[in-house]
Amino acid sequence: MGKEIEKKWVMPKSKIDRKVLAQKAHEVIALEQGYLDPKKAELTIGYKSIYCAGQKIQVSDEVIRNVADYIIVDTVIHNFAGYIAADGLNDMEIRYRNYGNEKFVLTIKGKGDLMRFEEEFEISAEQAMAFKKQAVGFVKKERFKINDGTHVLEVDIYDEQMGFDFASVEVEFESIEEANAYQLPEYFGAEAKDVTEIKAFKNKNLAVAGRSANEAFKTLFAVRKIASHKDVQVQNINKNEKGE
Repeated sequence: MGKEIEKKWVMPKSKIDRKVLAQKAHEVIALEQGYLDPKKAELTIGYKSIYCAGQKIQVSDEVIRNVADYIIVDTVIHNFAGYIAADGLNDMEIRYRNYGNEKFVLTIKGKGDLMRFEEEFEISAEQAMAFKKQAVGFVKKERFKINDGTHVLEVDIYDEQMGFDFASVEVEFESIEEANAYQLPEYFGAEAKDVTEIKAFKNKNLAVAGRSANEAFKTLFAVRKIASHKDVQVQNINKNEKGE
């Protein structure tokens, strides 16, 4: 993949009609994903392999080059746990994902909001279980994949046990210009709010510190309602929501 350009919106869970989503979706998936601490995962690049948390994953030359280029290393074999701390890449994500116990994927993502580095590759069920034991947080959800004619929308309804008041929509794009011009379909209405740059809604943060996302969600909607009522435009809702 190399680079991912993706936007994310959230909306009140109470406004989501599962029946409508099921009718529009071309695929519905049960997902479980867990996140590892990048400083403790012992991530190592080798020849056609990446070692993560003691597990060896066979990957292509292209993946190795992309990961190596991203962290600016010139050696064929290099442990870059130190680079994560030294280069300030603390927002790097190491994630495993379980697709309904049928497919398992390991993903490495870099820091960023709208555009970020990403590489992913399939792993075995045994490797996924090993990663799960070391995960620092989990997200469980039901994903509805909807083709709107130009893009694929991934609508996530989170497991009730997570206690989230919101659902989310993610869409990937080919360019930043395309992402900025995109409008969600009308059936999501005005309830959907763009949270691409709000760090509390990053999937990693949902898994590790979900309560902060619920508070950010309540604040986001409360302030926007007040702003709309007073007919004023809020330029910056809350700097803390963007992690500033």
